[in-house]
Amino acid sequence: MRTFTKLRSFLAMESSLKEEVGDLKTSTNQLFKIVFERLDNLEEQITQSFLQIEKK
Repeated sequence: MRTFTKLRSFLAMESSLKEEVGDLKTSTNQLFKIVFERLDNLEEQITQSFLQIEKK
């Protein structure tokens, strides 16, 4: 009986951990999306600055 109770608790813990990992993955993906968008913007700004310097 104790074994089955322990197994049930492990299954419950696994499903809650699975949900937490999924939430963490979603939030991490959102953060990386923001970081890469900002890096792209910086790259464009730097490229434009270099082009303006070369024209002078």
